[in-house]
Amino acid sequence: MTTPAAEYKRAHGELMAEAAAMAAECEVDVHIIAFLPGGAGATKHTFVGAPTDATVAAEETKRNQAAAKDKAKLMAFIGKDVSKMTMEEAKTHHGKLMNLRANVIRKLQQKAAAATSIAGDGDDEDGHRNKISKIGS
Repeated sequence: MTTPAAEYKRAHGELMAEAAAMAAECEVDVHIIAFLPGGAGATKHTFVGAPTDATVAAEETKRNQAAAKDKAKLMAFIGKDVSKMTMEEAKTHHGKLMNLRANVIRKLQQKAAAATSIAGDGDDEDGHRNKISKIGS
C-alpha cells in the first residue's frame, strides 16, 4: 500500500513530465500549481516552451553567421580568376565546378522527389497539379 506522500510524489512527477512535454511540443508556457497533501501549502512550477526574443535573436545570428561562412567557402571555391590559370588548372577547376553543379542538381532532385512523394499523386488539396518537377529531365 502506498502512502499519501508517495502517491503525491508519483502523481507530481507525472504531472511535471506531462507539463514539460506539452510546453516543448506546443511551444507555450505551462504553469502548474500543485497543492501538497493535507493542505499544507502548494508548489508552483513554470515550464517555458515558447522561445524568448533573445533565444530567437541568437538563433538568427547563428544562422546568419553559418550562411556567411558557407558563402565565403563557396566564393573561395568558385571565385577564381580563370584568366590567370594554365589550361590544366582551368580544366581541373572546370571539373570541380561541374562536380559541384551535379551535387546541387542531385540534392534539388532529392528535395523534389521528397516533396512529390509527400504530395501523393501530384494534386494539391484544391485539385491543382503540383508544380514541382525534376531538374535535368
